[in-house]
Amino acid sequence: MKTLSFRLDSGLPADVRESLRKNLYWTDRAVRGVEVSDEDPATVTITCPEGTDEERLTAHVLADVATMTAELGQFPSRTVYESPGEPAAGRPAPLPPDRVLGELTARGWVSEELAGSFVYTGLMADLYYGLEHTFAETARQLGAREIHLPALLGTGTLLRSGYLADNAHAGNYVFHLHEDRELRSRFAAALPPDATEVDLGGLDTSADRPEAVLSPAACQPVFPALAGRRLTGPVRLTGYTRCYRYESGATHGLGRAREFGVREIVCAGSEAEVAAFRDELLAVCRTLLERFGLRGKVVTASDPFFIDTSARYRAFQLSFELKHEVQLDLGQGPPVAAASVNRHGDHFAQAWDIGLAGGGTAHSCCMGFGIDRWCLGVFSQFGCEVEQWPLSLRKVVAG
Repeated sequence: MKTLSFRLDSGLPADVRESLRKNLYWTDRAVRGVEVSDEDPATVTITCPEGTDEERLTAHVLADVATMTAELGQFPSRTVYESPGEPAAGRPAPLPPDRVLGELTARGWVSEELAGSFVYTGLMADLYYGLEHTFAETARQLGAREIHLPALLGTGTLLRSGYLADNAHAGNYVFHLHEDRELRSRFAAALPPDATEVDLGGLDTSADRPEAVLSPAACQPVFPALAGRRLTGPVRLTGYTRCYRYESGATHGLGRAREFGVREIVCAGSEAEVAAFRDELLAVCRTLLERFGLRGKVVTASDPFFIDTSARYRAFQLSFELKHEVQLDLGQGPPVAAASVNRHGDHFAQAWDIGLAGGGTAHSCCMGFGIDRWCLGVFSQFGCEVEQWPLSLRKVVAG
């Protein structure tokens, strides 16, 4: 392997650094690693195999960096609230994310099934499900009714909502062998006794037209359930599901997993009703940080959109403050986004014909709690000895 480095001309906001770290893997198949330094101006370092056409790869990387960093200075992120966390006296120094994963693995509380997918036991499982219960109770206190959210979505749902148009690369597509006795026999016969992987080459599958995608965002199936309705008042729903995003080489530990749990809250109603509920959700963000004594911020944010839409969507979201994130301090390196609050305008209501009884199109907003990342923040800031945690968190794991 060899590296190519590019020093940028100007500073980069944290969200743009994150987009570069994540999306430059999709610039070229030769990209095997992406590093973006934290200093200003930043340096982008690409790892690629020996023999790579450096001139071609450099041109591709620089073109994508230019696209993603366009108009950076116009719309900076804004801190809405900052929590100092528990008093520093007697508090352990924060553990960086890799140290957290190493400690949890050594204690037998986390084991990796494959890159970005984990088994949780012990205190990790107790915290995960304790937090999920806490977030669910918070949603109920906001008047949200429970809804079952599937982890398997039809491709038609994500096409109609527009998700796949910008995020097709992140999909975990589900397909199957076609119904055929001979095909099944050929598959079984081709597997050696010591097989460690599946090779579907030459077999007839539905991969060319997959019918389903593992859910990439928990709110996506809510809106089809409301399709065609005319709302007489705000609808508040909440549900839990597992979400899946293929992150290529950006997959890393608990902070950027391929599979993760989300407690979602969705509100649909008039523009004023949704705006008021969004304010309630932002208040919840502040309350939870204070309740758990976590160091973190609530900031205006943008999604790490794909390369060719990144600058445009970032400017749109930040200029209208459509997205806020709860970012938890991990000590060394960037914080982790553990929750987000998003205003959709009438986007989903237009797609699914959701209207108001008095006329007009509904609006919507949502909040998603990334439970695995909340766990990462807790273990990073308070360590692995539950006796050293704030009382509020000890109550969470005690049930």
